[in-house]
Amino acid sequence: MPQSKHIPPTDPGPLRDNNNEIDLSYVPDFAHCKLPYSMWYQNDFLQGVRGMRAIEIGIYTVLINEMYDRAAALDLPIKRLARMCGTTPQALNSALENLIEEGKIIRLECGLWNEKVQKIFVHRKKNSEANSNAGMSSAEKRNKINGSNGRSLSDRST
Repeated sequence: MPQSKHIPPTDPGPLRDNNNEIDLSYVPDFAHCKLPYSMWYQNDFLQGVRGMRAIEIGIYTVLINEMYDRAAALDLPIKRLARMCGTTPQALNSALENLIEEGKIIRLECGLWNEKVQKIFVHRKKNSEANSNAGMSSAEKRNKINGSNGRSLSDRST
């Protein structure tokens, strides 16, 4: 999958090992980074689905959005996935085989996953940690400036 211009490069994280091979035992869990939206760049999407059949595009789109929504790999029975995608189990298996072969979807031991979704969640996690650190640093500076009176900034004065 081509590197997106819109997603800052991040370290490959635990999805890939030191040899840059996918670790099939990896279990993505980004529940703490879940948001009610995902970054969707039309150009990236169109480049990513170019050459796919319509059914593959539909299945790919539903699976990716489910991964964002659940913030974890999809470990559901084929019948359930087929219902979610609005197709038959046979058609899903056929399309899924092509998507996996093309590297669009990864079949981990814990379920179906995608590298771009992984990168987005790793990026969100790093931003969240940076914002948290900045907030703690700011609070420490305020405490130094205002002096520590034994009361946290959120405590009400009486």
